[in-house]
Amino acid sequence: MKNIMKNITPSITIMVVGLVGAYFVYNTYFSDRVSADMASITPASGQELVVEEQATTQENMAIEMHEDATEMGDDAVEMHEEATEMGETATEMGEAAEEMHEEATEMEETAEEMHEDATEAEHTETGASH
Repeated sequence: MKNIMKNITPSITIMVVGLVGAYFVYNTYFSDRVSADMASITPASGQELVVEEQATTQENMAIEMHEDATEMGDDAVEMHEEATEMGETATEMGEAAEEMHEEATEMEETAEEMHEDATEAEHTETGASH
């Protein structure tokens, strides 16, 4: 293991120093002549330069994504409005059900009173006939 490290370490060091040196020389002496972005890199022999096409495609994709996001936002707003309307309808239905419950309770109380009156009248008639 020590022999491998002794043989590889100097090679890696020389390679790293060479790459750093080439990077330094390129940026120092040629940076004013060549743009540093990816669009300035010349394609290999036999290949087309497709940077503009890719940029246009990416721009179109961004526009489509923006349109989709806008549509989704509009749909979300519509769904929120519908949910609000449904909530209002549910509230109205709940209030109506509460009123019906109160009326039913009143009718039940009235029926109980009528039953009590009828029972008393029956007892009164029974008592009077005896």
